[in-house]
Amino acid sequence: MTQEIYCAHAEGAVLVSDSLVLREDEAGRRERLSQRKLFVLGRRTAIVSGGAAVGIDLSRELAQSVAARGLESVEEIILLAPAFLNERYAAFLETARPWFRAHAGAYQRLYFLIAGCPAGGPPVQALLLGSEQIDAPLTPLPMGAVVTMPRRLMLEVQLARLAQKVSLAELADYCLRQLALLAEKESNTVGGPFDGVIVDVHGLRLL
Repeated sequence: MTQEIYCAHAEGAVLVSDSLVLREDEAGRRERLSQRKLFVLGRRTAIVSGGAAVGIDLSRELAQSVAARGLESVEEIILLAPAFLNERYAAFLETARPWFRAHAGAYQRLYFLIAGCPAGGPPVQALLLGSEQIDAPLTPLPMGAVVTMPRRLMLEVQLARLAQKVSLAELADYCLRQLALLAEKESNTVGGPFDGVIVDVHGLRLL
């Protein structure tokens, strides 16, 4: 499983993620792994994946493509991402489809959230892409100023209120602390270490 948090702020935005990945072998045994799910795209943008573990590989491939193309603006990256990720996802399904058919209970949803700050400063631009079932293409999904994956409505309300009262740095610290609390309470689905970024007019800063 996974847990990601995105929260917009008047000065920019925060994007944080846990790193727990659960993988099942042919015998049905589950293995706990730790993998980074948040990747930097240029100097002002980041992407995080949720759901099926293939999102990690696809995010990494997008980061490599952005670097190879020399893209820096969030506008260019958001324009590229949907077609790029769908192409790579379709290629993955060509080989993975039999496995998913044989494992009907496997998690088949996949999400990507991309957020970046334009060179001129806020507001931050963000894009949420999702596929709700295997073979369904990644399509843009509605999103607000706060997004949690999976959804945690009470936390979203808390963050929306907090973002109006504290600095961007304080908001980032709160998001990371919430991940740590969730890992303590739900260790089977959320686990560290935790990764995060702040995006604002100064660029992108790792937490």
